Amino acid sequence: FPPLVDINEKGESVAGLAESWEVSEDGFVYTFKLRDGLLFDDGTPFTAEDVEFTLTLLHDPSYPGDTDITEAKVVGGLDYKNGDATSISGIKVIDEQTIEITTEEVNAQSLHLLGGQILQKAYYGKDYRKGNLDYLNDLHLKPVGAGPFRFVAYLPGQEIRFEANEH
Repeated sequence: FPPLVDINEKGESVAGLAESWEVSEDGFVYTFKLRDGLLFDDGTPFTAEDVEFTLTLLHDPSYPGDTDITEAKVVGGLDYKNGDATSISGIKVIDEQTIEITTEEVNAQSLHLLGGQILQKAYYGKDYRKGNLDYLNDLHLKPVGAGPFRFVAYLPGQEIRFEANEH
């Protein structure tokens, strides 16, 4: 699960799955342009809708992970998390390869919070119901990612097997 924006050995932000990004002059709007031809390890296209889904899932009130996406202050993010909205107004899919995210305030962490690891909407989102992420536990045992390696098998207490991602 490589991120949209990575960090190199000098601590600098570098392109990951996003070939580029722009931050508006006022620091409130982030536009990510995804690399052309990206595929998940099952061969399906990696798109801006996957990014939108992942950011929505991170705002879900039942999200149990350690990423606190609310620190990025996405417009409408807390409304969604608190049940006052059915979508996040600050997330806009421009086209298959471009997504724009508007924040409420400038934050030095936002680039990496918004440009983190992405889940495949078709796989991780098919059973998504706001407020109930328990179904993800089973999917984590057979992950679908977009990195250089593809999950093969997990033998509890012994090993995790990967192979080169042909895509």
